[in-house]
Amino acid sequence: MTVALLGPVALNGLLPALIADYRRASGQQVETEIVLNPEVPERILNGAHFDVAITNPWYVADLVASGHADGDSHRAFGRVPLAFAVAEGSVAGACATSAEDIAALLLRADSIAYTGTGTSGSVFRDLADRLGVRAQIEDRLRPMGAGEPIRAVAEGVCQMAAAPLTVVRTTAGVLPAAICPPETETDIEMSMFLSSRSADRPEARDFLSFLADPERDAWLERAGVERFTLPG
Repeated sequence: MTVALLGPVALNGLLPALIADYRRASGQQVETEIVLNPEVPERILNGAHFDVAITNPWYVADLVASGHADGDSHRAFGRVPLAFAVAEGSVAGACATSAEDIAALLLRADSIAYTGTGTSGSVFRDLADRLGVRAQIEDRLRPMGAGEPIRAVAEGVCQMAAAPLTVVRTTAGVLPAAICPPETETDIEMSMFLSSRSADRPEARDFLSFLADPERDAWLERAGVERFTLPG
């Protein structure tokens, strides 16, 4: 039987490679549905079918309480830094990694695209507030739908996009002009869990274990994902 994965746009570029590795190792097929992180719990609460889901960990307690998610299976997937993408060849020099340099970069940008209803968009807006630049750049902000900000940069529609580093590293024609350091508190954490209906399915449990296996850690780090441990 096929395993159904409900996952976020932030991981869309790297999930196919992970799933292909799993299929070669297990012979098991995986079907994916990809939506924005905040839409994952909405889809689940509205009855979407899934065996394994990945989303921000703060949504999981309510999904467990409502009977949709298996709490015993909840485990960390990884955290992804917020980054700022520009078109290849449009900048020279090292990628900015300090809060001061990121603030200066945002102030110089002619236009900044971001996902209007996604986690990365809310993280970006909060960062701009804390850096004290939100008012100065407000008229240059371009809220967009899922997947659109990075395409806008690749196609030359916008100069810069705020996006998870995983999205930047898996999109042709763009590169990171800045990667937010941990002290900016902009890392986007994601965790994974089984559907309460799939908690006893060996195929679902096997796929979850594959995603959590430390053998994936080095590959995920190159893709922009750092492993972490859930509190408690």
